Amino acid sequence: MLLHKTGSEIRFTFCSARQRGKIPCPSEEDCMQISFIGAGKVGVSLGKYFISKGRKVGGYYSLSPKSAAWAANFTNTKQYQSIEEIISSSDMIFFTVPDDKIGEVWEAAKPYAHGKIIAHCSGIHSSNIFSDIDRTGSMAYSIHPLCAVSDRETSWQALGDVLFTIEGDEQISPISRTCLRRWETGRVLFLRKTKSNIMQRHLWHRTT
Repeated sequence: MLLHKTGSEIRFTFCSARQRGKIPCPSEEDCMQISFIGAGKVGVSLGKYFISKGRKVGGYYSLSPKSAAWAANFTNTKQYQSIEEIISSSDMIFFTVPDDKIGEVWEAAKPYAHGKIIAHCSGIHSSNIFSDIDRTGSMAYSIHPLCAVSDRETSWQALGDVLFTIEGDEQISPISRTCLRRWETGRVLFLRKTKSNIMQRHLWHRTT
C-alpha cells in the first residue's frame, strides 16, 4: 500500500506484488487485482459490474469447478485451481461463499493471506469473522449491497444504483470509502464496529 499526499488530499494506492518497487501506480484501479472465492450470484454480479467499470478482476475459485468455470467464462476472467493460487495472484479477495461457510473458508485461506485486502458480502456477519486478521498483515471489512441479488446473469446491471454498507476497523474506513466511490457504486454508508450497527445490518438484511 502506498500513501500519496497532494496538498490536503490523502490518497491510498494498492499495488500488487508484481508492481511494488516499480513506478507507483497513479490509482488503485490501475493496479489492484480483485478476485472472488465463491462463484455464486453475488460474486459473479460484483465481478461483472467491476469489469463494466474498467476495474481489474482476476477471476474465481470455487469448490465447484463447474461454477468457477462458468463465472470465469461469463466475466472473461480466470478460473483458479486453488485458494493459494487465487490469493497469491490477487490484491483484494472477496469471500462470496454462503454465510455459514465464510469462517471455514477463511481458516483455509489464512496461511496465504499476507498483506491482502479481505472482504465478504454477508448481511449478517461483521468483519470480525476474519479471525486473527492483524497477524496476517491484511485488512478486513464487510461490504453488503442492500438489494436482492437474484440472478447471476443480470443482477450486476442494477448495482450502480444500490446502497452499500461498509463495516470494518476505523483505520480502514478511508480506504473502503475510496474503493467504493471509485468503483462508481451507488450510495455508500460506512458503519463502524459497534454492536448496535451490527444489529442494524441484520435488520436491513432481513428487509432486502
